[in-house]
Order: sequence, then C-alpha cells, then structure tokens
Amino acid sequence: MMAAANWLGQSVGLLAVWDQYSMGEIPEDRLTTREREITTVFRSWTDFNRKQGS
Repeated sequence: MMAAANWLGQSVGLLAVWDQYSMGEIPEDRLTTREREITTVFRSWTDFNRKQGS
C-alpha cells in the first residue's frame, strides 16, 4: 500500500512539473535529470496525440 501511495505521489509531482514546464513557468535548465527525461516523454506523447487527432 505504501509503495502505491509513493508511486502516486511521485506521478502527481511529475505531472505538476510537466504542467508548469509546458506553460513556460519553469525553464528547462531548472529541471532535474529525471524531470527532464519525463518531460521529454510527455512531449513526445502529446505531440503524437496531436498528430493523431489531425
């Protein structure tokens, strides 16, 4: 149960970072290595979904 709560907390935190980064509120050079990797994955995913919708 603790592992699930920990994973959920980390996921919500990373989504919050992605949201702030994508809105331009956090510059890329202020991200940690893990946050930078995650934002790259989210950017690829959103770009893919945008292309599929057009």
